[in-house]
Amino acid sequence: MAAADDATRRRAILAAAFEHTRRALLVIDPDGRVAAASAGAGELGLCAAEDLVGVALDELLESPRATTICRSAECSGEPVLARFQAGTGAAVSVEVRCYDFPGPAPDGSGESVSHCLLFVTPIRQLEHDDEMRGVRLAKLSLLNQVSEALYGANLTLEQVLQ
Repeated sequence: MAAADDATRRRAILAAAFEHTRRALLVIDPDGRVAAASAGAGELGLCAAEDLVGVALDELLESPRATTICRSAECSGEPVLARFQAGTGAAVSVEVRCYDFPGPAPDGSGESVSHCLLFVTPIRQLEHDDEMRGVRLAKLSLLNQVSEALYGANLTLEQVLQ
């Protein structure tokens, strides 16, 4: 009985973590509707995450490829560009990655059916991340140049430290 309590507690913790994450995550049921949404998905759509539950994926994403990939064998995590719109917010350009996983049947029968987990990332966030990587790379390059210059100078430790 204690193992069942532990499993229930772990599921509750995971559900709370999913619901509260700032990352835009959507679970899509086999009918193509949102079964669960993270707080980040609500922020992206300028609405409450609960308002996204039950909405058809076709209504959220303006991309035929993004909405059909979730219902096919191509659900492999490959990025797809789309426009995300929910609530009263303007459409936002996003990258969508879809991953297939088993989940409970919507009818509550206890059977396992295929669901999709969508990672939705705003393009502006991806651009910012790329810019930050570029800055880090420039700093590392400069540090590498300095270390190579010091190594080739045949200096003593005392001279290097000065």
